[in-house]
Formats: sequence, structure tokens, C-alpha cells
Amino acid sequence: MNKKTHVKGQILVIIIMVLSILSIFALAMVSNARKDTQEKRDNKRYEQYYAIGEKKLVEAQNLLKIKQLNQAQTLLTSLNYTCTTSLVDTQWGLTNQYRCTSPVESFSQYESGSIDSIQTTLEIIDQPVLELFQLPSDGNVKLTILKNAVPYTGLLNIYWNSPNTQTVHWEIALDYTKDYVNYDTVRYNSFKLSTLDITQPSTSPGIISNLTTLPIMIGGVNFQYGISINMQSMVTAAIGSNNYAITGLRIKPLIGKANSSVSFSIVPSNLSTFPAQFRKMTAIINSTVNLATGTDSPTPILNIEYPLTLPSNPLLDYVFRGGYWEQI
Repeated sequence: MNKKTHVKGQILVIIIMVLSILSIFALAMVSNARKDTQEKRDNKRYEQYYAIGEKKLVEAQNLLKIKQLNQAQTLLTSLNYTCTTSLVDTQWGLTNQYRCTSPVESFSQYESGSIDSIQTTLEIIDQPVLELFQLPSDGNVKLTILKNAVPYTGLLNIYWNSPNTQTVHWEIALDYTKDYVNYDTVRYNSFKLSTLDITQPSTSPGIISNLTTLPIMIGGVNFQYGISINMQSMVTAAIGSNNYAITGLRIKPLIGKANSSVSFSIVPSNLSTFPAQFRKMTAIINSTVNLATGTDSPTPILNIEYPLTLPSNPLLDYVFRGGYWEQI
């Protein structure tokens, strides 16, 4: 082998190595381009599915509003849903869930133009427990205590953790109305107590007491503090035997430092007689075409939650800001 042939061999090897490297880069670029195209297509499909799910949720909320859950099947049938009733809530053991399935809908995909078919599963749950809520110091939450027009008379327990080791007190107000037929007016009333008065039996006789079985785990959180409200005693102290209309129970945290908030949970001792406080609806959107073929497809899951209580009278909210004990 002479020198000239040896040089040509080296050049050939170098050319083959360069071509191999270029081929690897070309294949990687093609693969990335295909991946980007597929991701864009999946994103477009997700947006389409999401928009349909959002529309379904809003449509169902506008239809149900705060109506009783047992009316869900009849109401959603008007939208051609098929509902399964009396599902058990695994968290609290209550029969307070509905699962409804929409008819299959076909539409044309944005990118490919091919026909896709989707089905929406709507899950509805009415929750009697307020779990892991957050309230600022000047905020309040309103609960309904009437179930089938009968007031709840069991114990109502509030659990919380103090923000930055600050002491948290609570104000509890039972709102009701007196209807004065002779004057053709309705008078709003509020019977209010505070945990600041627990040590004064004459002020809150047997209504509010400190809980001793603590800490307690709720929703994965250990709560260190708790009080119990005897609703039977509170209703009796507020309205006695009078035929007044109870409009709600408002609960407000009192925190020493401004701009602070508290995490809390409210759990009734008797879940079966305590009315639901808020409704959670979940929409799950699936492609029936891809489910049949085993093809991967986006599955958006959308949630919406809203209270089942009507807003309180603004005047009562204003009065609730001052004092610890009032009967108006």
C-alpha cells in the first residue's frame, strides 16, 4: 500500500463518519418534528375536549342551581343524560352522589379534519362537611341548618389550626326572621355568641364548649384546636317555641393580626340530619373512538364547586362585624 492509497482510505473513512453523524442529526430532527406535530395535534384536541366539558358544566350548573340533589336525574334527563342514582360517597359514607353520562357527540377535529366522538361523564356530589376551608380574619361563612324545613339540632364541631401561633376566636350567629303581618314587614334578627364568652356560662349557657379529643385528622391535616356548638341549645335560646324562620348560621374567625387567615373544617356530629352545604360537579371527557381502538387521547377533568346557601342579608353582615353578643 503506497502513501497515496493510504490517504484516500483515510478520506473515505472521514466522509463515512461525517455522513453517519449527519444522518443521526437528520433522523433526530425528523423525530422531533413529528413529536412537535403530534403534541400540537394533542393540544388542539385537548382544547376542544376542554371547551366541550366547560360548556357541559356550566349548562348543568345553570339547570340545577341549588335545587335538591334528588331532582338531578329528572332535570338532567331533559339534557339527554342517563343517571345512576344513590351512589355512596366513600369519604363520609353518605348516599349523596349522582353519576350521569351524556349521549355520544361527534365532531370534526381541528387539525386532521377526521371525525371524533366523545362522551361526558358528570359526577355530582353534595357535601355536608366543610373540609379544609380558608377564611380571612374579617370574612365569614354562611351555613344552612334546615333539612326538609327542620333545623339541625345536633352538635356542630369546628376544627382549626392557629396561623403563626396566634389565638383564634369565633363568632357564631343564628339568623332568623319575624314576620309582622299587621305591619306588612319582615324583621331580620340575629342571635350571636363568641368563643370569648365560653368562660361565662350566663352568656352562652351550654351552647359552646371546647373540644378535648384533639388533635384530629381531617382531609390529611391534623387539627390542633376545636369547639363544639350545641345547635339544639342555640336554636332554643334564639327563637324558643316561636314559629320564626331560620335563614342560616354564620361563622366568623377572629384573629389578632390583620391580613391573617385560618384553615378550618366544620363537621356535624350527625351527618344524616345535617343539610348539604356546597355542591361539587366534575366533568370527565373521553373519546369513544380512541377508547374503542386503544389509542391514547387527552382526558380533561374539570371541577366546579359552589355553595348551596343563599346570600345573607347585607345588613346582618354589617352588624356581624361588631360586638361579641347581640340579639337584634
